[in-house]
Amino acid sequence: MNHPFLQFNPNDEREALCIPKRDALWARRGQFGVPRWLDWEVMQELNQYDRLENMMSRPLINLVGCNRPVYLELTIEFFASYAYEKPVAARRPKFRYKDRIAFRLCGRWHRWSVGRLGRRLGIYTREDMDDPNVFTEQFTFPSDAARDEFWALNAVGDPYNPRMSKASRLKDPLVRVMHHVFSHSICGRMDSLGNCPTPDLIFLYALVDKAPINLAARMAEYFVKCSGRTLSSQIHGESHADHRGGPY
Repeated sequence: MNHPFLQFNPNDEREALCIPKRDALWARRGQFGVPRWLDWEVMQELNQYDRLENMMSRPLINLVGCNRPVYLELTIEFFASYAYEKPVAARRPKFRYKDRIAFRLCGRWHRWSVGRLGRRLGIYTREDMDDPNVFTEQFTFPSDAARDEFWALNAVGDPYNPRMSKASRLKDPLVRVMHHVFSHSICGRMDSLGNCPTPDLIFLYALVDKAPINLAARMAEYFVKCSGRTLSSQIHGESHADHRGGPY
């Protein structure tokens, strides 16, 4: 842990808060999950390439296709320092310009908007950034009723329960495959992978219903939680944490 990027100043209020997080992540460094991404060749072998390509929006394809090198020290520095000011869902948050994200990388602190995060993750193109509507999209279900209705239409068995509902109850085999992809990448975790909690369901909502989901806002929130709920949890998100594109 002598790498310069892992050194935080204990006399600096902001950096001192990162030290316990850094220490915990370093102690768990063997629990970083293996980076995974969507393999389109496998989809071709399953004869699902064309169908899946038609289902997925281009930003979603960009997000799940992230396949970049991972660097342990940079990942730990990023996760240890990362903070996100999540907006209140009932309001109309200004994702494009308001700096809601703070993190340190390569020893330098940054404050970004969700829009900038989406651009640097490769979710959105430069042309997307010129679209005034791209960041007015919802970042969660419009209501619990809409979430429950989506599950009822696409799964069999009991009504939706965020803690109990299983992906195996999804009717469409391709949707089950994509849940597996999501739960190992952009919703990555190793705690009950067979479950289908609300964050997973939001991405399925974007896939199946082509719902206009703000993917950058979803990733901004995901980075807060991707180290898992317990000390034994595997840590995911490193492919996207190390994929912020280009020099700073």
